[in-house]
Amino acid sequence: MIMRRFARILRRFIRSTTAAQLVEEGLLLCLALVMLTVMLGVVQNVLKFVGDSFSQSWRALEQIAQGLFGWIR
Repeated sequence: MIMRRFARILRRFIRSTTAAQLVEEGLLLCLALVMLTVMLGVVQNVLKFVGDSFSQSWRALEQIAQGLFGWIR
């Protein structure tokens, strides 16, 4: 029932040219927001991966340095 009412309203908007442009702009804005969210998620995952890799490499270098130069203390 609700979907039919929504479809009727949407058809009325699509028939008028100004409303069709508004609907199109709204859909494009929604699509842009979804794509922005996806891109930010990917960037966050990449930055987390790089940070974790750097931390792990730094810990490994510290262990190597401790093994090589630990006797100096």
